[in-house]
Amino acid sequence: MIKEALMDAHQRGLPGLPPKDIRAYIAKVYGRVLGQQINTTTSRMWRDIGELEKDEQAGLFRLPKKDRTGGDMFADTVTSPSTKNPKHDR
Repeated sequence: MIKEALMDAHQRGLPGLPPKDIRAYIAKVYGRVLGQQINTTTSRMWRDIGELEKDEQAGLFRLPKKDRTGGDMFADTVTSPSTKNPKHDR
């Protein structure tokens, strides 16, 4: 849900979202009212996991920018079934 909110912001041309706007997006789209756990979760996604980028001066979170010059924009997120599962002789 957090990444979806940040993707929506990116598509609308926004530089990122503060946690309160992420909460507002989730409430609007999913009808779920979330509290401060959004702050904690977004911070962990940025600091510990590296899934998000943060503008520390503005307090905005955003999805990391990817180099898409090599082709398919989703290539780095899709795993081929053959690489995960060994082939079975049948």
